[in-house]
Amino acid sequence: MRTRKLLVAGLLILAALPVRAITLTELLQLASDTPTVNALNARIQQQGAETRELAGSGGWRAIAGADAGYFNELDGPRGLDKYTGYGGYIGLSHPLFGSHRNNSEAEAFSELTSVQLEHERTLLGHEHRRQIRTSYYDWWYWTALATTCQDLSRQSRAITNTIDERYRAGDLRESQRQLLQNRWTGLERHCTRAGRTQHQVRQRLARLAGLNTRDVDRAEPPALPELADPVDWGSLLESHPAMSRARAEVSLTRDTADSSWYDDLEAGFEVTNHFNRRDDNSDTGYSLVAGIRLEMPLTSFSGSTRGDARKHRYYSAQEQLQATRYQLLDNVEHEVMTYQELRDEIDYRQDRRSQHLREYRETLARQPITGDRTFFGIESARLDLIESYFELYDRWRALAAQSATMVAIQEDTGAPWDSVFTAKAITIPTPLTATAPPTAWQQRVYLWNSRELLAPASRARVLDQLVALGFNHVYLGLDAAQVNAAETSSRLRQLLSEAHRSNLRVSLLLGDPDWISEQGRPRLVDLVRRFDSLPFDGLHLDLEVEQLGWPVPQQRLEAWLATLQAVSESTDLPLSIASHYRWFEPQTDGTTCIPCRLPALGIKQVSLMIYTTNLTRRAQLVQSITTAWPDMQFSLAQSAEPTLSPVESWQGRSARELSALSRQWQGELQQQGLWALEWQDWSSITTTDPMGVTE
Repeated sequence: MRTRKLLVAGLLILAALPVRAITLTELLQLASDTPTVNALNARIQQQGAETRELAGSGGWRAIAGADAGYFNELDGPRGLDKYTGYGGYIGLSHPLFGSHRNNSEAEAFSELTSVQLEHERTLLGHEHRRQIRTSYYDWWYWTALATTCQDLSRQSRAITNTIDERYRAGDLRESQRQLLQNRWTGLERHCTRAGRTQHQVRQRLARLAGLNTRDVDRAEPPALPELADPVDWGSLLESHPAMSRARAEVSLTRDTADSSWYDDLEAGFEVTNHFNRRDDNSDTGYSLVAGIRLEMPLTSFSGSTRGDARKHRYYSAQEQLQATRYQLLDNVEHEVMTYQELRDEIDYRQDRRSQHLREYRETLARQPITGDRTFFGIESARLDLIESYFELYDRWRALAAQSATMVAIQEDTGAPWDSVFTAKAITIPTPLTATAPPTAWQQRVYLWNSRELLAPASRARVLDQLVALGFNHVYLGLDAAQVNAAETSSRLRQLLSEAHRSNLRVSLLLGDPDWISEQGRPRLVDLVRRFDSLPFDGLHLDLEVEQLGWPVPQQRLEAWLATLQAVSESTDLPLSIASHYRWFEPQTDGTTCIPCRLPALGIKQVSLMIYTTNLTRRAQLVQSITTAWPDMQFSLAQSAEPTLSPVESWQGRSARELSALSRQWQGELQQQGLWALEWQDWSSITTTDPMGVTE
């Protein structure tokens, strides 16, 4: 039983933790005993006291008695001696034969009950941990689903209006309109449930762990243990508490199964001191007496039933041991088969998700949205993709609950972890990013120097140049002077309005590596909040951890993630980042899994900086990354900067040549799983060909 000091220490540790995701391991360590376990602890103490009482009653006992009455006693030849008198006795008694055996057996069976209660407490503790695991997985699932549903709700409102507009325009048949709306309604219903269930599961988890709800802040994306195959369950289950309990009963009943002629003989050896008084004599009589008391049922003299109960108790315990072994193995085999079925279902659902993702990408690549003939097909493919995510994570939730059961079985047996599970874990690449990717190919450009675009006199010209070169998304940077200038906000509003009329999306571009540090982080957050009210289409962070020195230590990666989290919590704008591709390559060295952590921070769009003019090498890198992380939305960043080497930059090519390359690569990049091509940067493009950027 946990001590109060341990619980207080655990809560102090929890209070000292920073505001971050609480891990399942921490939660299990901090969890206190349930009232059920506390009640069983009290029952164990009670049983221990009863055993001690039985142990004390099996030896010497004090005895006493008294009598009074009218006596007619023979007095030899004198005849009857009639008198009135009284007397008493006091002495010691010790049980013999059957009485002694009965006392010993009662004590032994009381000790067995204590052992059985201890095993029951062990099983209750493991069941409690299983409930915590299952609730933790549920908490993460419903929280991730609720987060995803926020984006889906915005998409649903927008697409519902579009569906109605298409129907009124005659571009959709009534059946097509109803089908699309019903599917979106189904998603919204699921999302409504997610918002309600998320808080209920969190409260249940806090109650199970014996903590306050505020101490259960956020769940960390969990990884599930992979069951080893094969596992020698028959041998492992021999250490199960139920087997230990059954074997203890067999051992005790075997020791008491043999019977003797005196087993039914209730007997005791007594040593007593008697005294008596009578009415015709003023003296008091004394006597010291030793004797044996014997008592036996008449049926025992025949010997036909002697020891039957003890023998049958032993036979019953043997059969119960076999039944326990059989039932445990049957239950485990059922749980293993359920686990394997769910594991196979996960693989199947992942394949279906990947298939729907490819179909959606191919649909967009083959049929740009230009009319009614493609709208229904693309929206159907989009819904297929989103629903496949929901199906996959619903199956993952079922597998998570089953894995919690398998861990509880492993804990019950006390088997080493590696005898039941492999070193490999089942990871979900991203927590429920079921939102639809961009509905059309995007060509983006980094525009760090935005003076001409913000200046009213040159704004229209730059916008025309951007559109003429095929760009439909601009990452807009600001220098320190612009940030501090009073007129910047008004000029940004004017620019955003005109850019949107030209079908140009504009994201705020911020990129200073000093903001990664804990000291620089507040300056970035203040800057984000300052421009958050402007109608930007997104926020793009170009914070490269390598710029602060190489190699990159683990501490800096954690600081980078903490900065991204702080920004994500400070804005409602869609957040995307630029990063060197090394952090998204399939991992084999056990380093921090960046793409595993990003979705929990609200980041699902990443610009991969693969600066190379080797198209074969580029294709290999892109394919490996998009295959490893199919839930992420990747774009490819290319450079035209003259400061880089020719093997890294497409420098020296005219703006029209770069535009032609973009059109040439589009189909191939879409097939590889990319959603956009980005050029770094606008000043390098226009410097190369200042007069050739307009038609």
